[in-house]
Amino acid sequence: MAKNADVGGGDGEDNEFTFAWKMFTSWDYLIGNAETADNKFASITTSFKESIVDEQENQKDENIHLRRFLRVLANFLITCILGGSGYLIYFVVKRSQEFAGRDDLSWYEKNELEIIMSLLGLVGPMLFETIAELEDYHPRIALKWQLGRIFALFLGNLYTFLLALFDEVNEKLVEEQAIKNASMWFMKEYYANYSISNPNGTGTPPPLDPADAIRGPCWETTVGIEFVKLTISDIQVTYLTILIGDFARALIVRFLNYCWCWDLEAGWPSYAEFDISGNVLGLVFNQGMIWMGAFYAPGLVGINVLRLLTSMYYQCWAVMASNVPHERVFKASKSNNFYMGLLLLILFLSLLPVVYTIMSLPPSFDCGPFRS
Repeated sequence: MAKNADVGGGDGEDNEFTFAWKMFTSWDYLIGNAETADNKFASITTSFKESIVDEQENQKDENIHLRRFLRVLANFLITCILGGSGYLIYFVVKRSQEFAGRDDLSWYEKNELEIIMSLLGLVGPMLFETIAELEDYHPRIALKWQLGRIFALFLGNLYTFLLALFDEVNEKLVEEQAIKNASMWFMKEYYANYSISNPNGTGTPPPLDPADAIRGPCWETTVGIEFVKLTISDIQVTYLTILIGDFARALIVRFLNYCWCWDLEAGWPSYAEFDISGNVLGLVFNQGMIWMGAFYAPGLVGINVLRLLTSMYYQCWAVMASNVPHERVFKASKSNNFYMGLLLLILFLSLLPVVYTIMSLPPSFDCGPFRS
């Protein structure tokens, strides 16, 4: 990250005559391959577009007081969305605990928590993007704000989910202690009965049938199952969103454009733009969820490897078949440190619940590697 900042450049006094320098010094005269020349041509074109956007941003003449009011309003609305999503998840987790004792649950009631979290992760970024139009930031700055807000949404939802889940774990620990006491009492009764039936004390008591043993609820497995369900639900929602939201939309625009009243490609709904912030944050958040959940469900790592392998090819096909680039271009390379910083931050934040678990909660007495 320090090296990126050191060699990034662009902040000195070299911004004079930007377009003249690009016009006369951009071409590489050592190119001897047609495909390389095409790529270089596209790169120079993008560079000019970026510079035009920067120049337009610098020449804006705006009402500064109105702009400040709109930005404060946008941040207030986004804070309300973040708080509301956290409350909704906490409410749903508590509601799922009430369902725990019932056997007649519907499919939705069994998967309500995962569905709600996936929908919040799907709808939240779209709301943020709509509200961000009020702020009218430079595209690169707007992307960083968008990434930060989505990051706060995902992380806040995950921590709220964990907070409610640990409340359930504490209840299970009380239940587990009672089961452990009952199990110890049962073992004493078993050996006492054997001693009475065998007064000579010869031989060893037969091994206890596992079906007769009293087993604990194993809270680590409960937490691990929730993480696996959350990961699977996230995979399903991501894939269905691409298939329905992007590919189906591209089909409609492509084939109905010939017989529609207006130009579907140039107007509404048009092709979907490639969601840079959503895809970057999806990878970062997914990685953090695996770091956090692997302690409780080690098989989660294998699920994640399969997810990454399949999503790489699936999203590669989707972006080529149904997406278009952002209309407003910007130098994304200047955001490398920001992405690395997010990944580093979520590494530390993902380890905190695991450290809390190890330091504060006793392991289950009859399952897991730390039993007894």
